[in-house]
Amino acid sequence: MSLFVGAGLRLDQAPSLTIPMGFFAMAPLSVSMAGGLLLWQRGAALSSTWAAQTIALTHLLTLGVLSAVMLGALYQLTPVLGGARVAAERLAYLAQACLVVGLGGLEWGLIAQSRGGMELAIALLLPGLLLSVWQVGTGLRRSPVKGVSVSGMQVALAALFMVAFMGVWMAHGFAGMMFPLPRLTWLTGHLTLALLGWVGTLLMAVSLKLVPMFYLSPELPELLAARLLRVHVAGLLCVTLVPWLAWSGAISASTAALLLTAAAAPAAVTVWGLHPAWVLVSLARRRRKRVDPSCRYWQVAMSVAPAVGLLAAWCSWGAPPRVALSFGWLALWGWAGLIVHGMLTRIVPFLVWLHRFSPHVGLVPVPSMGHLYPAGRARRGLWLHCASVLAGLAAIGVGSDGLAALTGALLLAVGLHLGLALFWVCSYPLPELQAEGTPAAASGAAVPKVL
Repeated sequence: MSLFVGAGLRLDQAPSLTIPMGFFAMAPLSVSMAGGLLLWQRGAALSSTWAAQTIALTHLLTLGVLSAVMLGALYQLTPVLGGARVAAERLAYLAQACLVVGLGGLEWGLIAQSRGGMELAIALLLPGLLLSVWQVGTGLRRSPVKGVSVSGMQVALAALFMVAFMGVWMAHGFAGMMFPLPRLTWLTGHLTLALLGWVGTLLMAVSLKLVPMFYLSPELPELLAARLLRVHVAGLLCVTLVPWLAWSGAISASTAALLLTAAAAPAAVTVWGLHPAWVLVSLARRRRKRVDPSCRYWQVAMSVAPAVGLLAAWCSWGAPPRVALSFGWLALWGWAGLIVHGMLTRIVPFLVWLHRFSPHVGLVPVPSMGHLYPAGRARRGLWLHCASVLAGLAAIGVGSDGLAALTGALLLAVGLHLGLALFWVCSYPLPELQAEGTPAAASGAAVPKVL
């Protein structure tokens, strides 16, 4: 525990375990649903960026996996890292319910072309996401901690607000109303803010603290991190403005496309170039030479990131549809998905240990985090995840129904594997207190290490 106290974390302010775990539990379910969707629709879900099946698959990964896990992490990190509790903590359960039911409505609306499903999604997703933004944003605003990590989390929340608003507005087009025009400009702005503003900013902000803390690696100098964040935010602000300028008629669609490319460039270089380089160098210089399995997730994801950036550049200057699909798949599942999957293997056992087992330390032998989530299980999850990424790229490149079905089967395997692993961690039996109440240390029983 001394490691976390030394890192300045306020573990005493951690929320109820059920709040982050409720969000985290959406990840294996959504991955399994994505696998089932691919097994059902096969190549139709990997054929066009405009296809309803592709949009449904995309939002299972973005809302059901990435956003769900990242929101759960924010509910945990805001009080622990920022030192201030989120506002009206119990409303997090309402936000969870809105996200789950709203995502279900969105999938139903897209796959079945149901207006009722889209209306349900519109009615629940925006309020649910904005509720989370308000709760966590209020906590961060009250935070006595100042620094790049807290500022980055605030920027990420602002980006989520815009992503949610733009996404729900575009969803009206599937509910029998009009898409905001020009549609391609809005779609590009929505995707750019989602990947670089919401996902990219939060992953960078969190990694500045968690990577050095978990893996005992060098920290990025605060001044350099602050300067990178300023350049990153400047680009995101321009990305936010361009769709509105195009919608108002102030600029043409072609001008908007050029402005979006130029505005996104600084954030893209930071997220898919400079940040991965720092993480890889930092991990190579870590003081703890034993390789934690979750560290491998980071290393693979950061190695993939430059390829995501190159594909993004290709797409911005006009690329075949399959290149655009490959970019989306690699960005969502090969870069961000790997980071989120890896952090679940690290954060969930720590949270369960903190809430359920730490009160018994010194009284009875308690399991270590390695017992809660064995290294072999984490490695199997990594291999399955990487295999699904490669199979998806092959399916998109070849246009094969068989490879698409294989990708679906691998996604289903990843979801089931992760779900069973999280269930194992959460259901690990509590130690039995000794009848005499004698501390275990006094009776010679060893207390396993936490880390």
